[in-house]
Amino acid sequence: MKLLLINTPINRHDILGKFSSIYNDMKMIPTGIAYLASVAKEAGIDVRILDQYAECLPMDRIYDLIGKFSPDLIGYSSTTPNYYAAIDMARQIRKKFPGIPTIMGGI
Repeated sequence: MKLLLINTPINRHDILGKFSSIYNDMKMIPTGIAYLASVAKEAGIDVRILDQYAECLPMDRIYDLIGKFSPDLIGYSSTTPNYYAAIDMARQIRKKFPGIPTIMGGI
């Protein structure tokens, strides 16, 4: 089994407003996904992490990564501030890869 875990992005202007300039200093380590990846790896699952919050890749690059890895399952991590961005990203990926089951978790 192949598992892709995605730390979803945040729309800095929607969430931070006039403070959006501090966005580059707000990078957070996705420890929840790291824990899940560790447990999955120990169970023999081929797992990859895409930290879209930190990497800010364009969607065509994300599509390329997903196409090359060909995961059996995509898991998204979301929190309240990035919920809408996470849903949007999941919908876009679902359109491009409709056969891959998706799950979402987070606080």
